[in-house]
Amino acid sequence: MTDTQPAAFRAEVQASLNEARAALDGFLALPVETGFTDVVASYDGIRRPIDACQGWARLYAAAHPQREVREAAEAAEQDISAFLTELGLHRGVYDRLAAAEPSPGASPGS
Repeated sequence: MTDTQPAAFRAEVQASLNEARAALDGFLALPVETGFTDVVASYDGIRRPIDACQGWARLYAAAHPQREVREAAEAAEQDISAFLTELGLHRGVYDRLAAAEPSPGASPGS
């Protein structure tokens, strides 16, 4: 994510949001018997495209010398924030994560 043309930057952010939405759909469609590690990895896949562009949006909104780029980045920040709020409040996501149980004796990171 390095294109600083306003329209191209917004398009990159929208592509990342679309990728995150597709990952969310995949996460919600996981079979009930999906293992804990796969559930967590799938959830991480929702955040990954957002994490890749969120920092650039913040940086450009705060410090880019071109007003048009700053404005595009501010709009991108709002879109990202709206998606993350939706994700955080999504009952289906909560239910799926709450239902996932680590294997007995599993330790974090294993």
